[in-house]
Amino acid sequence: MADAFGFSEDPISPPSHRNSSRLQKLRFAQRIVPLTVGKPIATAELVNRLKKLHNDLAKMEQETVDLQSLLTVQKDLRAPSLMAHRDKGVKALTACCLAEILRLFAPDAPYNQNQLREIFEFFAKQLQNLSDKDGPYFSKYFALLDSLSSVKSVVIVADLNADDLVIVYFRTFFNLLKQELSKAVTMAMLDILQQLVDECPTLPQDVIDLILKCFKKREDRPNAYKMATDLCNASPERLQRYVCQHFSDAIVAAGRGFDEDDYDEEKWRETHALILEINRAAPAVLLNVIPLLDEELQIEDVKVRTLATNTLGEMFSARGSELGRKYPQTWRSWLGRRADKSNAVRIAWVDWALPILKNHPELAPELNVDLRERCMDPDDKVRAAVMKVLAGLDALAAHNVSRELLAAAGDRMRDKRAHVREAAVDALAQLFNIKYAEILDPAAGEADAAEKYGWIPGAILEMLYMDGAETKVVVEKALCDRIFPPNTDDVVRTERLLNIAAVWTERQRKAFMNVLDRQSTMMQGTAIFLDLCEKFNGGIMDDDMDGTEDILNRIIEQISSRFPDAKTAQTQLQKFAKANDGRIYKLMRSVMDLQSDYKPLIKNIKEIIKRLEQQAGALEAFSILLRRISLTIVAKSSISILIDKIQLARSSQEEAEIRIGETAEKLLKDISTVFPALYRSHLDEFRQLLQSSDDALVTDSLDALARFARVFPEETPRDSASKERLIKFALDGTPSQAKDAAIVLAHMGDESGEVCDQVLETIISGLAFENEQLWTQLSALSQLAEDYSALSDHHYTAATNFIVKELLFVNHQLPSDDDVDWLDFADLPREGVLKVLGIEFLTKRLVAISAESGAEKAQPVFKLLQRLIEFDGEIVAEKTTPKPFQTHLRLAAGLAFLELARSPTYAAVIGPTDLYKIALVVQDPIYQVRNAFIEKLVLYLSNQSIPFEYNILLMVAAHEPEIELRNKVKHFFIRRAKMRRSLDQEGRPALMEHTFVRFLHLLAHHTDFAMGVEDLGVFAVYVEFFLDAVATAENASFLYYMAAKLKTYRDLHAQSSANLYAVSDLAQLLIQEKANQAGWSLPSYQGNVHLPKDIFGKLSAASSAEVSRKSHLPQEFVTLRAKASSSGGAHGGKGRSLAKRDPAAAAKLAAAAKAGMSATTTPNASDDEGGEDRAAGTKRKVRKRSTGTPSARKRRRSDPLDDDIDDDDSSDNGKSSRPLPVETPQRKNAPRGARKADSFLEVSEAEEDEDDDAGDIGGAKQNSATSRNDGSDIWTASDLSDADARADKMDVSDAEDAKPAARKPKASLRHRPISDKTAVAPSPDGEKENTSKRGRQQKAKAPAPRTPRARGQRIAPKESTSSADDEPLATPSRVRRRPEPPAASPTPVRTSPRKKAQTIKKIDSGNVPSDEGVAALEPATRRRGKAAAAAEASTKGSDSDEADLIPVSTWPMLICDSEARGLTRKRLLRHDA
Repeated sequence: MADAFGFSEDPISPPSHRNSSRLQKLRFAQRIVPLTVGKPIATAELVNRLKKLHNDLAKMEQETVDLQSLLTVQKDLRAPSLMAHRDKGVKALTACCLAEILRLFAPDAPYNQNQLREIFEFFAKQLQNLSDKDGPYFSKYFALLDSLSSVKSVVIVADLNADDLVIVYFRTFFNLLKQELSKAVTMAMLDILQQLVDECPTLPQDVIDLILKCFKKREDRPNAYKMATDLCNASPERLQRYVCQHFSDAIVAAGRGFDEDDYDEEKWRETHALILEINRAAPAVLLNVIPLLDEELQIEDVKVRTLATNTLGEMFSARGSELGRKYPQTWRSWLGRRADKSNAVRIAWVDWALPILKNHPELAPELNVDLRERCMDPDDKVRAAVMKVLAGLDALAAHNVSRELLAAAGDRMRDKRAHVREAAVDALAQLFNIKYAEILDPAAGEADAAEKYGWIPGAILEMLYMDGAETKVVVEKALCDRIFPPNTDDVVRTERLLNIAAVWTERQRKAFMNVLDRQSTMMQGTAIFLDLCEKFNGGIMDDDMDGTEDILNRIIEQISSRFPDAKTAQTQLQKFAKANDGRIYKLMRSVMDLQSDYKPLIKNIKEIIKRLEQQAGALEAFSILLRRISLTIVAKSSISILIDKIQLARSSQEEAEIRIGETAEKLLKDISTVFPALYRSHLDEFRQLLQSSDDALVTDSLDALARFARVFPEETPRDSASKERLIKFALDGTPSQAKDAAIVLAHMGDESGEVCDQVLETIISGLAFENEQLWTQLSALSQLAEDYSALSDHHYTAATNFIVKELLFVNHQLPSDDDVDWLDFADLPREGVLKVLGIEFLTKRLVAISAESGAEKAQPVFKLLQRLIEFDGEIVAEKTTPKPFQTHLRLAAGLAFLELARSPTYAAVIGPTDLYKIALVVQDPIYQVRNAFIEKLVLYLSNQSIPFEYNILLMVAAHEPEIELRNKVKHFFIRRAKMRRSLDQEGRPALMEHTFVRFLHLLAHHTDFAMGVEDLGVFAVYVEFFLDAVATAENASFLYYMAAKLKTYRDLHAQSSANLYAVSDLAQLLIQEKANQAGWSLPSYQGNVHLPKDIFGKLSAASSAEVSRKSHLPQEFVTLRAKASSSGGAHGGKGRSLAKRDPAAAAKLAAAAKAGMSATTTPNASDDEGGEDRAAGTKRKVRKRSTGTPSARKRRRSDPLDDDIDDDDSSDNGKSSRPLPVETPQRKNAPRGARKADSFLEVSEAEEDEDDDAGDIGGAKQNSATSRNDGSDIWTASDLSDADARADKMDVSDAEDAKPAARKPKASLRHRPISDKTAVAPSPDGEKENTSKRGRQQKAKAPAPRTPRARGQRIAPKESTSSADDEPLATPSRVRRRPEPPAASPTPVRTSPRKKAQTIKKIDSGNVPSDEGVAALEPATRRRGKAAAAAEASTKGSDSDEADLIPVSTWPMLICDSEARGLTRKRLLRHDA
């Protein structure tokens, strides 16, 4: 039978092409196999013979050998006596000789298949001895290995189809790699294995398992791992199919899910770990495995998708990996996991975005888009994971992040989850820190680094406007560690502060000031804490132990209340006090010392931290405390650098230097406000700056000196040169210079009297409107009134009379048709500024003398301020005050009341009804007035400088049209309520809940309050606003109890308590609705609370029972609310639609809802278009009507642009075609968020119906006057267009006899109270005349339908002789008009249908006190009117004697001169009643 491998058992004949004469023959002629079986060759001899044979064979060349000479040796070498010899040497040499025979006979082996199998098995056994590196025959074993590798004779194994033999070689070699082998050995072994892989037709699965197993034990068997890695990289194409088959079985099983009987999950995870390990070492062999992982991404099982996402993520992110390019489909499938329904998969996806951004910039664009989307993921863990990705970026990888992604991360700083906010702040602060050098020098990295990262510090500072101590700690940590890291180089540190602060907005700068303020406050508290700790002495005290420990605990409680975990902080502070470490006390005091240098400061902080590490848990709390008491951002050494930057900017033309100089000026002012002591070592510099010719630099220096002088008056400069310079600034400088100079002069100690009197005499002697320096001198006078306590009565009286007579009651500038309602104070004309300064002088003087005098001296000022608020800033009888003046006067009066309320003396004088009148400012028609007043009110309420009852003023902002401002008020109440509840340790209702009854009392006195369904809907918004901010499941019962308890009391400030009881029932109804909506229970409140005695009086038992039994709400309103609640109309819920069940009720409820909610809806202004109309510096834009859906769009009505539009402008279907409304001036200067609202007046359907039905006398009677329980005539702006002419035809008897229908107040956007009755004065012919503004308007033609008005606008007053074409453009004002001073000329009157107004008696000269030391104006002089009085005053000159001065107590005479000024006591002096 022919041999399958080309071999035969006969000796091989030499090839015919060989030249036998030149062939080399084997010289070895000895026997290696004994001829006789019983006579073996000695082992030593046999070894020697085999060595000689091996040497001879090794020297022979393959092409020149005579194969016939090898036949005997070839046959003997496979003898069992040699291959199975007991001696290792014999077997090793035999194997080497066999390897040489195979070499010499190549390519044809001289053995058959079975013989070759035996030989290669024998080789494998001998190669196992390579592990004995120190053995005598190691060289022979290596020679055998090298021969198999170099001659490639091992490929014969592949031809044998002996899978088991292949497995033996793989197993043998990998076992040998358990120990360290030489590189030559491992290289030869790798070559042999590679030959087997390449030449074997198929590889056994055991071989693949052996190779892959090496990847699992990388750490345990590094040599085997390297061998497997090199083998896979050497033959990837041959192994790809086998590797794929290995993993496909596991992945297919995973697709069936994990079951104990089906598949081992742990084994499956190990399989994926193996894939990752192979990918790191030999990714080429995974060519066919990647699509399998792609399929895993689509499997339903979450665990499978998660692991597949992790596996592919690591493979894509590997450095140098090209999987993203080679497998685009798999890359897209992996990107799709960002939106997986499982958050675990999404988190896994996000985690791998970081290494991909670092290692593969080419993939970054797609990742940026997807990561930005994940910033808004509904799961907070996913959002936090995105922030961690950004935090892990280095300076180079940050190049791959887009600006849009950073902006989305910035939005997460306001995330509702604290850990997401913290992660966002940490990530962005770290990015800013590593990119700061590139921000300064774009050439060093990203060209747009300043725009990309420069906004981060400001955005972090804006977080301080959020709630929570955690947020403040996060911001402080970011500022101190990342944004302004410690740096001992003063110049570098200060320049970094300037560069960063230069791009801050005003809001961000205020937030930074808040950080400094908190440091100042915490320094004071910590200083007290350290003093008490020393006194406490670790608990060992000689006396007053209980008292000291009690005070210490209260201080600890106060300090820890500002920490995120107050209880933990309190515990740690107590432990610190007991530790009694005097060294730390000393170090902390040095850290708080404002005169400390920066380097010692940092050194002391490090030492404190090192010592605190020895106290378990103390470092966490004290790291926060140390940041708040150490000036690492602003230090003493920064002051001189800031001054240098300012001076450099003055002489520079470079825009960057000028910007830095301006920033330095602001910082210098801010620092002087919080830490004036930092200037102590720089006083000489500021003193020299006073002599500078640079006016701006002098202004800044004066501001710093003024702040320093308030804190350290004993160190104020007092040299003659400084005094002269300061006096000059007070008299002839700018207003700001005069103010600061007056402060410094007033704080010179004993020397202040002389210089201040000198300044006062000069100012008083020059008080005249024509004085060019009046603005400056009034600024100085106002400041001296506050800081100079020795201001004489003579100076005060003279200044007061000038302000009242020549500024407030006289208008030198007449109004113009082009006047706008609001101008910034910097743009306000000189006279308007002087009026405001006059009010400031009166207010500051009262504040300064509050402790010395009683409240009687404040009464005239109170009356003046009240009338400024009530009469829209118009207290001049002729009503000639320009509109911008009126606006600023209202604001100044409101702020003055708040300032006076800070004094307990004056706060006691301001009664409840007076407080309700101050609330008018909160509902002022001008946004800037409301915003400024609310900001000041919030500030004073926050620092508890005004009575807590003033919180109710903010509650009338429920109808605030600007969403941003309304939300600001609401969030303030939410924070205050939470804080108050957290401070109460016994679970009692907090003070905020106790204000509920005062707020309801305010609503009961709201003069727009009425019992109509629409009215109650409007007032329900107020109560709901309070409940949304304050009510909780815990206090709902208490609030309900308080509302119900009102019906057991009577209103002390009203003749009837009907309104109070109606408000009580309304509040109870709304609390029940809210409880039902939120699922709260309303158990009976078990406590007993007494209502405030200043506004409520106790009813008798019988009266109380009678009032409590009766419902004071209209049944129709209650029914509508109940139907709405059951159908989901009021507060949501399920049920059949009310419109289907009761259409009539639904229509009424819709009208009430519009009346109540119109004020809380601000239309979108995103579609602003149209032309521009410039008037008085105001840019007006025509706005389109909203095109939103009917459910979201309110019906709006606008003012016409001109008054010459008549009834013909309406189409047949009743829809007006009048021009669109204009943007009012008060909207122009509102902040961006506030300007989102269009200038529309939202009206209800009932109002439109009322417009169409206003033609008959009944409609005229209904709209002519609004009936009130107190008999007052209330005029609304919406009545002007259709009722004015008819009112003139309606006589008094008709008005009295008519029975007006229930008043339906319009759903104005600013639903504000009107605080008084319309004044009526007797006419010359005996008939009563209407002195109101509306009563004076005359029309020659028939009344036109009421013209719709833009929100916030008031119809301009018309003179009886003017035509429609001459009327000025409508200007913004209150939607609900408040009473105005009557005109001087009598006109026909319209009285209230319920009660006729009373005639007023004048105040005669006998009312003037005789002990004032000055003479009052004669009544005759007053009756001559303004012109005569002015002419007489002009003849006297400015140097008249004291007889011309008017004492403060006589001001009511000036206001109430009914003949000369047409004013009435009933209208203007009702506060005296």
